[in-house]
Amino acid sequence: MRTVLTPAKAANLAALMAGLLALIPAFRCWRLLRPTALRIIAVWLVLAVVSYVAAAAVYLADMSVAWVEAARIAAAVLTGALGVVVLGARGPREAAWHVILASYVLVVFFPVFEQAVTSRWQAGSRPALDWLRVALLLLIAALTMANYAVSRLRYAVAAGSIGAAVQAMLASPWPIPSRDAFFAVSVLVVAGSLLSCSSLQLASAAGGPLDCRWRLFRDLWGIAWAFRIQERFNQEANRKGWRAWITWAEVVEPDDPVVRASAVELFESLVRRFATAEWFVGLCPHPDHPNADDDKTGAGRSDAGTC
Repeated sequence: MRTVLTPAKAANLAALMAGLLALIPAFRCWRLLRPTALRIIAVWLVLAVVSYVAAAAVYLADMSVAWVEAARIAAAVLTGALGVVVLGARGPREAAWHVILASYVLVVFFPVFEQAVTSRWQAGSRPALDWLRVALLLLIAALTMANYAVSRLRYAVAAGSIGAAVQAMLASPWPIPSRDAFFAVSVLVVAGSLLSCSSLQLASAAGGPLDCRWRLFRDLWGIAWAFRIQERFNQEANRKGWRAWITWAEVVEPDDPVVRASAVELFESLVRRFATAEWFVGLCPHPDHPNADDDKTGAGRSDAGTC
């Protein structure tokens, strides 16, 4: 018996391949972010990508509609978790944040378990989330896009957030035509955003050591954390009488090498709960820094700052 490759199956096959390819930048991001509190997002990123592969594989295996939709809802929920995880990406409470994220997944995904046990699907022949949970996933996608709106990751995050929003709408009880194709396209968009992130050079040698560290932190942690660090740094630098300050787009560094090194150490002390000083030294080497000769990140200079 010949298997007919319909457009929907072709799209899901492409989504399956894209999901497998997206595992490469996901693991590269984990390797880069391992010395930082953002390693928590790398773990959930891998889980989300695996869910895309599983959802596409379940569809291609011609399993029941209930299984296909449950896998897709799981993918939507895990994608939403990526926008939440960065809000708690600082030490030393990472384990507690994992518990919070796991609780979020269980609470949002609970209706699917309930519908499976009772065999009463909310959308006729398939499981679905209620509109309150769909609205929550859409809100998370919008807030994630806003958090990175003015960083160098903005276009990739925007594409990923749009893909997450499409997945959230597909998890709703609303009858959407061409559901299979829409899900496959959303996976392709999210996977494409991951691949584009992996080629983006975050660490730049063009500016000074403080500028490099600020841009790394700003682009990876987003507005939610960056503005707090910016305000605290500027207050402390002003109190010490340094001619140094940070704005979102510009960093003014002291001319005196000794003061410049002190400003770098101040910034690293402010973000020590987010990333180690050695990690910053590995990506933004600074000859005046006391740890300049120690590279403990394991990241080579050629791919520094990329996922």
